[in-house]
Amino acid sequence: MKSFFVHQISDSTGETVQSLSRACLALFPSFTVMERLHPLIYNEVRMEKIFPLLEEEPGVVVFSLANQTLSQKLQDFCKEKEFPHYSILKGPLNALADYLGCEPIENPGAQHTMDDSYFKRIEAIHYTVAHDDGNGMDTLDRADVILLGVSRTSKTPTCFQLANRGLRAANIPFVPEVTPLQELSDIARKKDGPIMFGLTCDCEHLLNLRRNRMHLLGDKGTTNYTDPESVRREILLANKFFQNLNILRIINVTHRSIEETASAIFRDVDNKRQEKSLLPPS
Repeated sequence: MKSFFVHQISDSTGETVQSLSRACLALFPSFTVMERLHPLIYNEVRMEKIFPLLEEEPGVVVFSLANQTLSQKLQDFCKEKEFPHYSILKGPLNALADYLGCEPIENPGAQHTMDDSYFKRIEAIHYTVAHDDGNGMDTLDRADVILLGVSRTSKTPTCFQLANRGLRAANIPFVPEVTPLQELSDIARKKDGPIMFGLTCDCEHLLNLRRNRMHLLGDKGTTNYTDPESVRREILLANKFFQNLNILRIINVTHRSIEETASAIFRDVDNKRQEKSLLPPS
């Protein structure tokens, strides 16, 4: 399998350039990629320090630099060394500048400004941490989203994906005859209460996840947690529980990544909020 280096250069945290380059690299699965992230390259001194690193491990250079002087300095270096290079900002920025009739500001990390949306995300993350795995039931009604599901349906990581987009997300494991249907029903009936989702999974896939989990914990025995009939019954009971609760949507996560599940939930929440905003005042 052929391998190559990808250098990701940013004047901020590097999150943008890394996310976009990874999305592109995922479309070339037959190659082994060795990523090198170079964040906070916001002046010429820092830029000069990474040039030797690029020469030591030559490869593709992908960058996100708001400062045009730094951007040009990097491009000149790459041209001299014949390194393939690409600015992820160039195309979108040129299109926006042409449409809006003005030039963009040169402000590194502008997307990370500590504005209201930033503090909303931080508050959402704090809430989500405190309401993981059934905790914080006394303030559950303050959630934007509640995820319900049997064990190993990725409730926690999905909640953190949502929290990073500003939604207060709580998750509650479904345990037959334990998960509080009445309490959740009372919350679901609230006019501006949390929006609930049920996460489910195909039996065989869930069994594999649970067996791997138990193997990592050093437990190789069979319990109800990994017994096929018990797991099948647990999934059926969970789906019935979701239907009785009249939640917004049941999502089968078997063939979904965590990011896909979170995006689907975020879209549904956004649509639901728009529907509410169009309703006449009661």
